[in-house]
Amino acid sequence: MYEDGKRGQASLTRIHLPALERHEENVIALLDVPTITQLHVPFDLCLSIRNCHPTLSANILCQLETDNVDAFVISGLRSGRLPILLPGAEERVMWRLIPMECGHLQLPRIKVHNRRRSAPVQSQDSGEGQDGSGEGMIVNIMDVRRGQKAGSQEGNSNSETLVEDWGVMTVLVRP
Repeated sequence: MYEDGKRGQASLTRIHLPALERHEENVIALLDVPTITQLHVPFDLCLSIRNCHPTLSANILCQLETDNVDAFVISGLRSGRLPILLPGAEERVMWRLIPMECGHLQLPRIKVHNRRRSAPVQSQDSGEGQDGSGEGMIVNIMDVRRGQKAGSQEGNSNSETLVEDWGVMTVLVRP
């Protein structure tokens, strides 16, 4: 306002806000495995599971499938539920593998499911809340060696990666 009581010109302030991105992957899994190993010498397969959601906990189910894998002797968790992952928490699962053959060997399939949904679903049979039926949402596994999701290829425009593409996960076993 001026001294004579009149108002000046209206001003306009523009504040640019960052674009909001919908982050679908609240839980991520990082797989750390050596590229080269030796025959009959044990090596570790380490899976780190992180809950990146700011408020929701995660109910994680982890499975190691050894259907056709006679190339390794495996010790560790085959199938089980991990402790509840609080927001920002991380849990590590380790397997010890002993290669029994030489060459490029396919690693056992690992499936990680998050059974927690954003809002619990009420069951019709009971008054308790359920985290959903079945296995839940599939958690994408990122290969630490390549810095990309398991099964994806460089230059691939499709960011959707299926866990069934796990066939590219190999380790070279030397004599």
